[in-house]
Amino acid sequence: LPPRFVRRAHVRTVMSASIAQLPFLGRSIGDHAGSFKVYFQAKGAGFGKGDASDFSVDRARQEAETARMEAHIKRRGVLAFCPEGGMNKTPSEGLNPFRRGSFAQAAKYSTPIWGAALHG
Repeated sequence: LPPRFVRRAHVRTVMSASIAQLPFLGRSIGDHAGSFKVYFQAKGAGFGKGDASDFSVDRARQEAETARMEAHIKRRGVLAFCPEGGMNKTPSEGLNPFRRGSFAQAAKYSTPIWGAALHG
């Protein structure tokens, strides 16, 4: 992303609600940063524990987070998320399939999608 854009934009992450439970990290990148939580039904999904193949969400709990996310997008806020839906334990084998839900808000509001990758 262009540096000028990053400085002006209010970037918030979309993260598994299970990450928010971590004592220091979860609070700092979660609640204090205003991140949006994804309430997976499977315990630990999206964080390398539990049933890593089940990415269904608790729709009742997710509704309020989706409303907050939509308000953020309408204020021209930026979302950062991992479309693979979790931590990739075998990056040398390539990317995991992207989850459809990761792109729902971008498609709904016709917002641009920027890709980034970390290596090493």
